[in-house]
Order: sequence, then structure tokens, then C-alpha cells
Amino acid sequence: MFFWRFVVPALPFFAVAGGEVVALVGRERGTRVAALVCGVLLLGSVPDLFGVHLTPLTWRKASQFRWRDPFMTEREIYVVGNERLEEWIDRGKALGALTSPEESGVFYAIGAVGYYSRMVVHDQCGLVDREVVDAYVFDENKLALPGHDPAVLPSFFDDREPTYERLSFYEGEVPGSPLFDAVMEYSPDVNSGRARVLTVYEADGWHADGSYLLLRSDGKGVGSLSID
Repeated sequence: MFFWRFVVPALPFFAVAGGEVVALVGRERGTRVAALVCGVLLLGSVPDLFGVHLTPLTWRKASQFRWRDPFMTEREIYVVGNERLEEWIDRGKALGALTSPEESGVFYAIGAVGYYSRMVVHDQCGLVDREVVDAYVFDENKLALPGHDPAVLPSFFDDREPTYERLSFYEGEVPGSPLFDAVMEYSPDVNSGRARVLTVYEADGWHADGSYLLLRSDGKGVGSLSID
């Protein structure tokens, strides 16, 4: 997780620093030695791509700041991150197909949802909302993780009257499956128009076959559009 959160944003600075080191070696020891140092710096990161690490496991565990989560290698983090990214992109595309840009919803982990949906995003974690950060009360005696732990409840956005309150994805439920057909025929929310349904297929580029169900707010309470 250290690489995933901190090292990648710092790569341009590492590149400049590495270039300065190589240039210094070149001036002092010649171009051949400088080329060797450059090769070592570049090739030293290749084993990480295959889950092989040059540093001791104890060092890598010591750098993990997400103390509540089980330790994962950089390769495992990369794979999980890509899977989450696909889900976020699909969620955003689904919302983009079901909503209009002036409509809104509350999200806990926004990911790429706002970019792909183009709808108004109310962010519980305050990453794109300064009012959330100002309103959140930090407990100095409580251990918490940076990022998503400091979050407000969906009800914080009551006065903004979000358009929608829940987004669910039912994997494998498509026209012809018993649950899908029953929901479309008997669900009061679907029949009244309160719920909107979008069926997607992996063959069309989505991460899985299934159906998204988006529920319009009834004005009685605010929910989160983070996937159920």
C-alpha cells in the first residue's frame, strides 16, 4: 500500500533525483559506470511487477499505514486496484445512462464516478467538498485511517436534496432470470417509476453481466449511492 498511495505521486521527483545521481556518477566515474547505475535503478523495480521484492518483508510491513487491513504485496494491490477501477468506471457509466447532469447523489467512495456519470456528486469523505472537511469533528483519542475514515453521514446532505438515494448492482440478473423478471413485474418502485433499471453485459465491455437499479429519493431520508 505504500507504493500505491505515496510512491506513484512522487515518481517525477524520484526521476529527477535519480537523474542527478546518474549525472554525478558520470562526472566522477565516467559514462560506463553511470550507465550501469542507471540500469540498476531501472531494473530494480521490475521484480515488483511479478510479485518479487528485493526488500525484506519486515520492511514492507513496517511501511503499511493501513493497519486495519491485511498485508498485501504491491502486485496484489495493483490487481485489486484495477478491479475496483473497473467497477467504479462501470458505476459511473451506468449512472450517466440513467441520470442527467443536473441530478445528484451522495457517495462514500467516489472513485471515477463523477467523471463518467457527469452528475452532481456529494462526497461523504470531503475529497471534493470543503464543507465536509470543515464539519467533520476529529477525535484525537480515536485511532483512524487516513482517507475514508473521516466521513460524514449521508444525512449531512439533507438540505441539498439529492435526487437519488440508492444504487444496487445485481450480478447475473438479466432479462429472463427469475429475480429480474419478478422485480420488473411486481416491484412497486419499478412500476411507479421511482426506480430506474439498466441491464449490462460483459460482452459489451462491462465488468460483468447484470442489472443496475437506481432508486430516486422519496424525500424521507438521504442514502448513499455507493454500490450495495
